[in-house]
Amino acid sequence: MMSLREKIIESQKTAMLERNRVLLDTLRNLWSAIKNEEIEKKRILSDEEIQSVAMRLVKQSQDVLQDFKRAGRDDLSDSTEKEIEMLSVYLPEQMSEAEVEKIVNQVVEENKDGELNFGTIMGMVMQRVKGKADGAIVRQSVDKRLNSQ
Repeated sequence: MMSLREKIIESQKTAMLERNRVLLDTLRNLWSAIKNEEIEKKRILSDEEIQSVAMRLVKQSQDVLQDFKRAGRDDLSDSTEKEIEMLSVYLPEQMSEAEVEKIVNQVVEENKDGELNFGTIMGMVMQRVKGKADGAIVRQSVDKRLNSQ
């Protein structure tokens, strides 16, 4: 099975051969972010770390996308949406809201004897979902669960 690193390199080669400029630019941007992280850490990144770099780029693109939409820049918002779609291939399968709520309920039940404050529960849930769920969804689920008690 190919590592994520090898998969990205192969995708770059394919994009070059197909002359797919948008995909190639997106992959080069991802590769650049990965290399910068490796230089900073002074070692080769694991697949999980590469996924977190890709996740960071997706989050940045989503923030920019909102700005483009507010400004009415459909041309830029379309290209940014494509970029997010291309980067999403390298991310782990995202959990649904129901799955996140189930984990939140488990964490609350396991810690019902202890202190149930927002920060503690949020931290425990984020450890369990590790990049497989958006922080906003987790926050919403924790908030909903703590307010229902």
